[in-house]
Amino acid sequence: MFDCMALFNSRKCACYNFFLTNGAEDLAIMAMRGILLEGSLLGESVSLEKLLTRLAYSNLHVMLLFTNGQDPSEKVDLLKQLSVSEFVKVVSVDANENVLKAIKESWPVQASHSVFVASTDGAAVTELTASGWNILYSGQGVASKEASTIQDIDDVFAALAELNKKAFGVELLVVGHVMKWSREKDFLKRRMLPSVPTSNDLVFVPLRTDRPMETQLDAVDIILHKATDEIVSVTTIQTPNPAERIQYSDSIKTLQRYIEEHPGKCIVDPIDRLAPILDRSLTREVLNDLEDAKVSDTTVVRAPRSVEVKDLEEPHLTEAVSVGFPTIVKTMMACGTNDAHTMAVVFKKEGYVNLAVPLPAVVQEYVDHGSCVYKFYIIGDKVMHSCRRSMPNAASMAVSDGSSGGMPALVFDSLKSMPSSFEGDGKLLSNTVVEGDGSLDVEAVEKAAVWLRKKLGLSIIGFDIVVQVGTKDHVMVDVNYFPSFKDVSDKESIPAFWATLRNAHASKTAST
Repeated sequence: MFDCMALFNSRKCACYNFFLTNGAEDLAIMAMRGILLEGSLLGESVSLEKLLTRLAYSNLHVMLLFTNGQDPSEKVDLLKQLSVSEFVKVVSVDANENVLKAIKESWPVQASHSVFVASTDGAAVTELTASGWNILYSGQGVASKEASTIQDIDDVFAALAELNKKAFGVELLVVGHVMKWSREKDFLKRRMLPSVPTSNDLVFVPLRTDRPMETQLDAVDIILHKATDEIVSVTTIQTPNPAERIQYSDSIKTLQRYIEEHPGKCIVDPIDRLAPILDRSLTREVLNDLEDAKVSDTTVVRAPRSVEVKDLEEPHLTEAVSVGFPTIVKTMMACGTNDAHTMAVVFKKEGYVNLAVPLPAVVQEYVDHGSCVYKFYIIGDKVMHSCRRSMPNAASMAVSDGSSGGMPALVFDSLKSMPSSFEGDGKLLSNTVVEGDGSLDVEAVEKAAVWLRKKLGLSIIGFDIVVQVGTKDHVMVDVNYFPSFKDVSDKESIPAFWATLRNAHASKTAST
């Protein structure tokens, strides 16, 4: 038997400790590939939806076992409701029925690479142990000090990661991640965060925000976060360090403190580098250097002309007007506040009067671009892009509102509904997909992407390029951190994402 207890004691991890019941030589060949869970344990979960969804898209073979007359119908209905019944199977076994016989036809994983999670000893544990399965107990009621235990069923992902770590050795890296559930669920469904080792030897573990974070962070090799999902508040008061204006959730604050105390730990990406993306005034400062970078001899790649305004009274009104018309007015903070996505297209000076966009703000030139925005994604050393339908040219939006001069401004929420082209009778034009007119200089923008990555010191970035009608200037109108990159092929983006994490760890290790 192989004893992992010392490993966890050394890491002071109170969440779980266990030993392996099979030889390490078997695990070195293949990691854990299947998990059988006692159905009664599901009641321990803080969120059954999250647990079952994570299991379903973990790349593990997953089965729920109900014994001694337990009724599985409620869980079967939930699996259907979550649309994961295809990936999480359910089996019921009578008191006198052999468990192995019951699951044999639908269990393709070798015993030595299978884990049974139970609440206590019983007939199923006896049978599976004798057949070479790994046994993991969940809960505090296990009498044996030698038993492999986790505190509750939600710890199973961390336990599996440690089992796989022992199977693969130091080459396997454990990635602990924290992000809002809707984003994690999207990534899970795309098989981006598997519990089974990836092709480049990574496994992913959700960090539990309902538990002390420090001990969990000790047990991972890479910390992956989407801190922009965890912004609690933002102050408009200017500070010497712009990052201090942003207040994050307790879990992100814990990450920040942990990294300060453990500078050798790999984090993707450093949280203190996000301010230039979150604060549009800082983004503006960064992008103002873009044109001078001369990334192309033939194509102009630049930022939009813009000014910052504290209000829309004089003298700031004159500054706003100096940008020209039309303009697009954006709040200073790009995310983290309820009105971060409230914007306005202003067609004339009168449009600035009582404009319903929170101040301070950035006033940018509105670039006519034929309703096509190019979404670029920087994923480590890879740059990918797609074309998406966007806002129309300004003349199409400035339709008459009953006055002789047309509307002075158009306010909208960019997350809910983008302005669309209108016909003379006010009807929306058909929402056709725009493919672009072939004027995009991909090579020039890819060079700009390399420049931006180095400038920001970040490894996962998204930015938008529009090609100006007439001049063909390539204008970088928006930058964001850790986009979903769902517009590009998963076959390209996901391996690039995994490689980025692996390379970040290698770079951090080499520098410490």
